[in-house]
Amino acid sequence: MATDSAGLYIHVPFCKKKCGYCSFYSVCHGENAGAGFVDALKTEFRKYDALCFDTLYIGGGTPTAVSDMDFDNICDFAFKVNGEKTVEANPESLSSAKISILKEHGFNRLSIGLQSPARKDLEFLGRIHSFEDFRKCFITARSAGFKNINVDLIYGLENQSLKEWLKNLEKITAYEPEHISCYCLSIERDSGFYERAGENPIRLPCDDITASMFIETHKFLAATGYVHYEISNFAKKAKECAHNINYWKNGQYAGLGPSAWSFIDNIRFRNVSDLNGYLASAGAGESCIGEEDRVDARVRFYETICIGLRMKDGVNIENVSKRYNIDFRECYRDIFDKLNEDGFLFMENGFLKPTLKGMLFHNTVAAEFVLL
Repeated sequence: MATDSAGLYIHVPFCKKKCGYCSFYSVCHGENAGAGFVDALKTEFRKYDALCFDTLYIGGGTPTAVSDMDFDNICDFAFKVNGEKTVEANPESLSSAKISILKEHGFNRLSIGLQSPARKDLEFLGRIHSFEDFRKCFITARSAGFKNINVDLIYGLENQSLKEWLKNLEKITAYEPEHISCYCLSIERDSGFYERAGENPIRLPCDDITASMFIETHKFLAATGYVHYEISNFAKKAKECAHNINYWKNGQYAGLGPSAWSFIDNIRFRNVSDLNGYLASAGAGESCIGEEDRVDARVRFYETICIGLRMKDGVNIENVSKRYNIDFRECYRDIFDKLNEDGFLFMENGFLKPTLKGMLFHNTVAAEFVLL
């Protein structure tokens, strides 16, 4: 196994309630994480002893939904990592006790899944917290010394207007979080919203409205001091999410827990999406991989360009060409010329970068870069 640095992701699949829009693997559970879960994580981690981890991201599910004791044990993984350490939290379960545990373990970044400050939006999304819950946990985290807090928001909801969305942004920026993630709602397979499509389908705003929301979000947050550094992410200076940037640069990462993805030594693999199956395999020190795929240089070159174009800073073409021994200009000159002429991309100091239009229509741009 390579000895290069990597990101470490831990999937904590437990939730108090499954939200309608969520397609991530999770199980509704009580406070106890389940016998053997933390032990299984620790056993699985041993196969990554050769890796040096720069970042840690604990997500889910809802990591803060478990008991304080289980949460404390899961947070022990922070000592394996030098650098950015993030945990996802929901407002209703981010207690002062859990905030203290995070500080004790050296976590330096918090991501709060608010999704909306508006009650009607929270009810539509199936969230079980209130804006007051968010306000209290945000203030408590600030008082405890957290200086890097992200707030997750969702726009493009059923019957949501541009005016309502901008009011949500205004309400959140008043708290001055260092980072804001703004995701446009989409109906994903394996989500509750998708399953109800035949009976009572969700009626999302038309593309023109969500495009306006995207553009006005860019303008509003730029005016309040946030850099739009990735399609859905905005940060104050030097507060970008290092863990996610590693993904967008097609770097290495190891995932622990059921359904967690890893990308190590040119192999992308995913753990089984089943808690009991994961506990039985990982807990016994056996393989818990459910699927895997070896990724050759040609595919990695293509992926690095397409994923990298999610970011404002784009892709260093010379570095990528050398990394995979493939000449970008020779392969994609005509495609670049077309996308550049249409206002989607531009070249600056050796970096291939998206315009705001290119970020808005990223899927269209990526589809042009056919796999060689």
